[in-house]
Amino acid sequence: MKATINKPITHSDLLISIKNALGFGKSRTMDPQDTTGSATSVLSGKPLRILVAEDSATQRAQISGVLEEAQYETVVVEDGNASLELVASRFLAHWVE
Repeated sequence: MKATINKPITHSDLLISIKNALGFGKSRTMDPQDTTGSATSVLSGKPLRILVAEDSATQRAQISGVLEEAQYETVVVEDGNASLELVASRFLAHWVE
């Protein structure tokens, strides 16, 4: 896990945290319309997938909306336990292949 965000969350806090987790640092602003590295992996060129674990349905909708607007692929789950189960199942599926 490269970043966490404490509540209350603002649109800009969310995008700044993502930018910092990706190593863009504080010198560059992240514009949701800027797709030159903000929403794609520098290594693969594929859209980044972000796992959102949030117990509030309202907050899940808000956070996923902001991320999708910024062109991130999102996977949204109801809580931390669900996120661990999802990560474990995907890891195991990949491991078996």
